[in-house]
Amino acid sequence: MIIEKRRKDEEKMYIAYLLFVMLGIILVFPVLFFTWMHSVRMEKKIADAIIVLGYKCEENRIHPFLKERLDTAIDLFNNNHYHYIILTGGAVVLGIPKRKLCLAI
Repeated sequence: MIIEKRRKDEEKMYIAYLLFVMLGIILVFPVLFFTWMHSVRMEKKIADAIIVLGYKCEENRIHPFLKERLDTAIDLFNNNHYHYIILTGGAVVLGIPKRKLCLAI
């Protein structure tokens, strides 16, 4: 009886230890990844184009996120040897079906 209780206590401690280790890994990994992403030096490489990811426009206004992306792209274009700026599409909020928009373009 004492041996069974001791075994159950050891199993509980083992499970608690595993959960603690797993929780530690889950919490530490994002911090390490974030630190790595912001400490790695980017090497300047030759490229022909700048790709700007789009963002939704509402009420015929450019969202501040998109404006910041476009301003950065223009600065890079003017100060480096890029030949093109490629703009991707963003979400369209016009009430017009996507099919009609694609056909119009």
